[in-house]
Amino acid sequence: MKIVQVTEAFGGGVYSFLVDLCNELSHDHEVIVVYSKRKETPIGFKKDFHSSIRFIPVDMSLKNSTKAIVKLTKIIKEENPDVLHLHSSKAGFVGRVAAKAVNYKGRLFYNPHGLAFLRMDLPLFARKIFLFAEKILSGLGGIVIAVSDSEKKEAQKFSSNVICINNGINLAQLDNDLLRSNTEKEEKNNIIIGSVGRIEYQKNPSLFNEIAENFPQIQFVWIGEGNLRSELKSKNIETTGWLSREEVLKKVKSFDIYIQTSLWEGLPLSVLEAMYLNKPVLVKKSTGNVDTVNKNLNGYIFHDSQEASNKINFLLNNTNVIREMGKESKKNIIDNFDISLTLNNYKTVYFEKRY
Repeated sequence: MKIVQVTEAFGGGVYSFLVDLCNELSHDHEVIVVYSKRKETPIGFKKDFHSSIRFIPVDMSLKNSTKAIVKLTKIIKEENPDVLHLHSSKAGFVGRVAAKAVNYKGRLFYNPHGLAFLRMDLPLFARKIFLFAEKILSGLGGIVIAVSDSEKKEAQKFSSNVICINNGINLAQLDNDLLRSNTEKEEKNNIIIGSVGRIEYQKNPSLFNEIAENFPQIQFVWIGEGNLRSELKSKNIETTGWLSREEVLKKVKSFDIYIQTSLWEGLPLSVLEAMYLNKPVLVKKSTGNVDTVNKNLNGYIFHDSQEASNKINFLLNNTNVIREMGKESKKNIIDNFDISLTLNNYKTVYFEKRY
């Protein structure tokens, strides 16, 4: 079969997911990736993909939408794929319009990878426009694939044709990365609470800072960089900037508790990786985050800094709970978030007619 993946968001978590998905599919199928190059797109990205995979660049930026639709229409006509899979809101718009324009008869799928109308950095009016656009576009056909149960509930606001396939992480690759980084946990006396991500509005660094200020005796670490770095001003916060893969793993391995303060997510891969490293997780109640906590067995969901601080105080006074929750985190990943499970579910959806 011929499968065309279309993505405007060719970087970050979406990129990592596409590497795993496309490489798995390339063993038995012809795979084509239509992509827009972003500043976070890795240099020499083709080396991460199987040599049989073809790439077609298309600028899907908002100002170039009309040209992108025309170009994608031509690609769909020429390639005539059995499966057309769209990733991110912009590709979802361009791809569904193009598919409708050519009366595409194959199997059409759309992954938002984080719904635009959930973005708290946008005014309410803009979010309502995005939700309305999704309702209109869902009428053009296709199955919406959410990456978490909470994202599925949000997607059902605009479509009745929604399924959920959990995001997953490549455990074999992560094990190899851990070996290369020599991440034996060092003996230490101090508690470390940390997070990984861009220091931007979505990740809510001001809340992270507020929580850190409640524990001046505890070291907090933020791995990442961004425009809101200045909001991480508490004296007990170490802001590392972007680190190599090996350095990130070493740092996260040293954490006792992983905290995620983001306002919205699809399903955060950084949290999943921390869980595999035996970390209990504290996550702000929001789409995507809530799917990482299993009935308080591996962590807690909090609403605000006071509730987060209460949970941290409990864990500091019960270090045995930290260890037990860490074990549950890893078990939860192995049972539910292994990328092999995710890929098998995608292949089932692609090739079984009941979907």
